[in-house]
Amino acid sequence: MVSILQAERNAFPSPEHINDNPLIAPSKRICNCCIGYNKPLHGALLAIDIGLDTIRQEVSELWDKI
Repeated sequence: MVSILQAERNAFPSPEHINDNPLIAPSKRICNCCIGYNKPLHGALLAIDIGLDTIRQEVSELWDKI
């Protein structure tokens, strides 16, 4: 599962480029390979696991707007 999601991420310049269509948004992609994925619960846990430093690096253009 991690390798599938990592391959999805690697196919784009940044995570923001993945989120360009509501039909194939990141949460939809995760649901396709992770049965039982609950975005509010698992999204928060993933963010904690990934860490703010990594998130900031990956989406620096978005983070600069905050």
